[in-house]
Amino acid sequence: GEQLLGIESSLLNMVKKVFVTGGRGFIGSFVIERLVNEGYDVYSFSFEDLDLTDKDKVFEKVRAIKPDCVIHLAGLTNFSLPYEKLYSVNFGCTKNVLDACDGKFIFFSSALVYAGNDAPFEESMVGSEPNDYAKTKQLAEKICLEKGGVVFRLPIVYGPGHSGTRFLSDLKNAIENDQPFVMQSSGGVTRDFLHKDDLLGAVCLAIESDVKGEVINLGTGEEVSLNEAVEIAKKKFPGLKVEKVLSHEEAVQRYVMNVSKAKELLDWSPKVFFEEGFSSLIDVNKSKNDEQ
Repeated sequence: GEQLLGIESSLLNMVKKVFVTGGRGFIGSFVIERLVNEGYDVYSFSFEDLDLTDKDKVFEKVRAIKPDCVIHLAGLTNFSLPYEKLYSVNFGCTKNVLDACDGKFIFFSSALVYAGNDAPFEESMVGSEPNDYAKTKQLAEKICLEKGGVVFRLPIVYGPGHSGTRFLSDLKNAIENDQPFVMQSSGGVTRDFLHKDDLLGAVCLAIESDVKGEVINLGTGEEVSLNEAVEIAKKKFPGLKVEKVLSHEEAVQRYVMNVSKAKELLDWSPKVFFEEGFSSLIDVNKSKNDEQ
């Protein structure tokens, strides 16, 4: 339920109130931890705590707390769900929270809204081939921007405790369990991997900034092919064996973010690039392949 986290009562009047939805997810849990450490007065809600589809309940809770900032992370990411279900949560819940909020609003969208564009992706691009999930994100973005919210479009977010994709998860598990890594994706596919520490830095800057009504890409701007990712893993963990299994040749997909706007508006730049960030995923105590 409602949580007031890590704040001495004597400090309550000195810090901003931040209302976080989706606080039990991978990103949400790290966002809350970081904000508490930064001295914010944090209230965390997930679907288990508050039915975000119930407009009256959302209004009651938000109006009672009167947050200075809402960080809206709650949403559905399962692409196989029916469009109506994705819409009711990814758009409907966003609208409920947004309508109840008088302060700053930070919304997390996805690089998948760029589908159909050539990389690198820039904020001005309009996706022409979004899947149902991305369509609901596009609709939610629109209402956020109309009310002066800040929209972060994210690539793959990863970090300790969560590998970010099945590819990274399988690679991590292979290293830690001293097993062959079975690569089932085209090695020519490229991705932009954003470490959770860099994401958290951008969130803190956005809370304190005067930026409104903007879409901002986050990422590294570093385009890493899956083949390159495997080579980085093999260099760091020489015992790793790789098996490539492709039932069909996939089209090469390029996927990287232009992050110059984040630098311009928030003075934010990524600090953790994939080669360093990948090492943070691996439990070296568990791995039998780590370097001596």
